[in-house]
Amino acid sequence: MTNVARAAELTRLRGCLGSNTFRTNLRFRQETLRQIVPLLNFNNVYHTNALQFADILSREGFSSGMYESCEGRLSVLVEQAINELRYDLTPPDPPQPGLVPTPHLTNEQGLWWFFQHCTVKTRWWLIVTTAIALGAAITSAYSAGRNHFINQVIDLWRQSTKP
Repeated sequence: MTNVARAAELTRLRGCLGSNTFRTNLRFRQETLRQIVPLLNFNNVYHTNALQFADILSREGFSSGMYESCEGRLSVLVEQAINELRYDLTPPDPPQPGLVPTPHLTNEQGLWWFFQHCTVKTRWWLIVTTAIALGAAITSAYSAGRNHFINQVIDLWRQSTKP
């Protein structure tokens, strides 16, 4: 359901909230609340509060002050939801805990950014894998004897340790 259609339906149902029939007829009240509450599920705060108010309003045995209070609060809640839907004010859902807040990597976020934001287990796996790969490359180049540069580096290192 689109935001415009949801707002139009809530506007229509909001007119029923203050009516005399809503206050006196329990069946009409329950049916109206059955239509309003699912329309507010686009926002968890609205939906949770509407469920609480609907629970009280759909029963008998409470004082008239309690009914009027819940009816007024539900009316304000529906009005806020209508304005939020009309003007597209709904904020995006917050990111799940532990996940990166951006849904995808951008060009500015490279390997170093990934290394800083990955889990500790992934970070250590990257370090160990890189060290093993570098060690294997250096060992194979040295043992093959074809890389004169490695021999020169080792000779230079050996000479620097002697005074």
